[in-house]
Amino acid sequence: MSDFGPAAPLVFGLELSSPFSFKCQACGACCHNKAIAVGPHEVERLAANRGLPAGEFRRLFTEEDGATLLNRPDGSCVFLTEGRCAVHPDRPLVCRMFPIGLLRNDRGSERYGVMPLHPDCLGIVDGEATVERYFEEQGAVALLVSCRRVPDRGACG
Repeated sequence: MSDFGPAAPLVFGLELSSPFSFKCQACGACCHNKAIAVGPHEVERLAANRGLPAGEFRRLFTEEDGATLLNRPDGSCVFLTEGRCAVHPDRPLVCRMFPIGLLRNDRGSERYGVMPLHPDCLGIVDGEATVERYFEEQGAVALLVSCRRVPDRGACG
């Protein structure tokens, strides 16, 4: 075991400057059978998106004491509606970063890796840009900076 914890099903070695891009085809494969962690800031954003107080949002849409979004019995995310994300502008950081995963050790060092895609995923991974550019395009940079300041690992992977 490294100082980043047990081995994860990711191929690590990416840095912000590494060649990477992902072209989502809106197939919804990534919106099934996932434990999507949400931190307090994400709950606030998602609750506002749904027009609910945070406590009511947690009661209706999360489990594990508000730490993860619910999945429906078929495994789909509670916000997958007609094959689309109903909260896309306010989607959690982990969804914005997909298919990149993040590990952070106790000293705050970060490592990035590409998650294996589901066999039904139609997204295209290539190296036309960089990890940092991909995060910028997905609106993940500000959320990453924010979660680095808050000891809430649920919102940061």
